[in-house]
Order: sequence, then C-alpha cells, then structure tokens
Amino acid sequence: MRPGTENVAAIAGLGAAAELAARETDARRARWAPLRERLLARVRADIPLAVVHSTDDCLPNTVSLAIPGIPGEAMLASLDLAGVAVSTGSACASGAAEPSHVLLAMGVPRELAAQSIRLSFHAGSTERETDACLNELVRCVKRLGAIRI
Repeated sequence: MRPGTENVAAIAGLGAAAELAARETDARRARWAPLRERLLARVRADIPLAVVHSTDDCLPNTVSLAIPGIPGEAMLASLDLAGVAVSTGSACASGAAEPSHVLLAMGVPRELAAQSIRLSFHAGSTERETDACLNELVRCVKRLGAIRI
C-alpha cells in the first residue's frame, strides 16, 4: 500500500452509478427478456443446427451460440461487414485467439467454443434492431455454408 489521499470523487461516483444500476435492473430485464426470447425463437426456427449454450440462469441481454461448421471468427467478420457487432468471447478477453474460457469452463467442447459468437442487447435495443440482426445472422450462416435451403 502507498500512502496518499483516496480518490473520494471516484468512490462517490462509483457508489452513485451502482445505485442507479440497481434501480434500473428490473426495468432493463423486463425490456430485454422478450427481445432475447424473440431472438432465440427465430434462431431455433431458421438455424436449427445452432447450439445455444445456456438459457437457464443467464443474463437477459446476452445470447451465446455456436453454428457447427462455421468458425466464430468467420461469423464475426461476416456479421461485422453487414454492420452487426458480435463477439467471440467476453469483453474482458477481446482480441484473444483462444475460445472463451467461460464456455470451456461450462463444459462446451473446445471445437464448439471456437465456433461460438455472443450477441448482446444494449439499453435502447428494439424489436426492429433484433429482427435486422437475425436477418443478417441467417444470411451469414447461409453464405458461409452451414445450412442449405
């Protein structure tokens, strides 16, 4: 430890931010849950081979899934070119070449973890944005050859 003055303003700001987040948690959960269910229903209908990693005890604003046969990095690049931002792992592991350590800890096989992407909703996400994301996801999966219609 070093002697010095604590950053009181930052400490107070963190406390205020935590209080605000706690007040908004239920409202955001109520907003995101239907969007998440909409996304999952469409994925199951249009990309039946998709593997959704978890639907129990998960965050309402995040979906992690894999498309067997398509590397996560290929999906990420294809969706990025279409204007859809996804990731292949957690935000804290951005830029890592390895599959998500979280998925591996959940028991997801390494190959499937490497084929995974993570989609997240933001505070202002809408049904229209969700549908646009899904449309691009289906197009990318078709283009990359995992499903034939």
